[in-house]
Amino acid sequence: MRHHAKPGALSCVAILAALVMGLVLAAPAAAQSLRPPSQSMVAGLMLKAREGNARDQYLVGLLYERGQGLPQDYTQAAQWYGKAAKQGLAKAQLSLGNLYDKGLGVPQSYETAYRWYRQAAAGGNGQAMYFVGSMLYNGDGVPADREAAASWFQRAMAAGFTPAKAAYERVHGELQGASSTAAPAAAPPPPAAPAPPAPPAPPAAPAQPAPPPASNAPAPAPDQNAETPPAGVYAVQVGSFPDRRMAQAAWTRLQRKLPADLAAAGPVIYRKTLKDKRQVWRLNAGAFAQKDKARARCARLKASQVDCLVIHY
Repeated sequence: MRHHAKPGALSCVAILAALVMGLVLAAPAAAQSLRPPSQSMVAGLMLKAREGNARDQYLVGLLYERGQGLPQDYTQAAQWYGKAAKQGLAKAQLSLGNLYDKGLGVPQSYETAYRWYRQAAAGGNGQAMYFVGSMLYNGDGVPADREAAASWFQRAMAAGFTPAKAAYERVHGELQGASSTAAPAAAPPPPAAPAPPAPPAPPAAPAQPAPPPASNAPAPAPDQNAETPPAGVYAVQVGSFPDRRMAQAAWTRLQRKLPADLAAAGPVIYRKTLKDKRQVWRLNAGAFAQKDKARARCARLKASQVDCLVIHY
């Protein structure tokens, strides 16, 4: 399941239908043929785009990308999409993400494509939601996370992007299968034989009162091997998986991206029971008693192109 479909790859009919101020140029109805916009119409569109109109900036980028009314130029397309994307136009954010996804007119970067897709998805674009899910499923530019991918495919369906239905059904089936075939837990070890009674201890000296704790003493470090997060811990989450083995395998793949000291630190994997009673294993690149330390770890991960978030349990 790859996400490299062409967003915004519209036909001449769709482009002309999108243009305003009389840019729809239909030939006689019997032929049902369309011709590209005239140079005067393109000039008017360019004027509005240069004045800062986000929609017209997006349309100029679209004409450059498709080579309709303007010479095909992906670099120019990226520049005009970028102007509109920075103004929050979701269609432009989606199209700019696609250029980074494919390396057209800009350096190829899944990480940058993912960021623009996320922004477009936040603006309600269903196709962008689908691409976010696909990148999470494939692990392109972000740690692979099939549970999160399924959630994004559901959002895309709700936003009316119908191709997401087949993707959701596939991933949901994979998650259900992985859950049903998970290895059963190992039986607990037999109880140890009781130890012989210890000799009576000599009377202890009177205990001295303990000094009051220092107000600036650090909180104890969380147990990195605990499966259940202790209350108050700050975990640096990098993925969520339907079983522990998948989380461990994802960490092994992730180590290639990490600085040596972070890779050697090992993962922290917490088990979480969701509202629907399903269990997931959350993969974390460390857990801390102090929030600032967790944020610093997440910042280092993001500098290594690893997406993360700090979760307070």
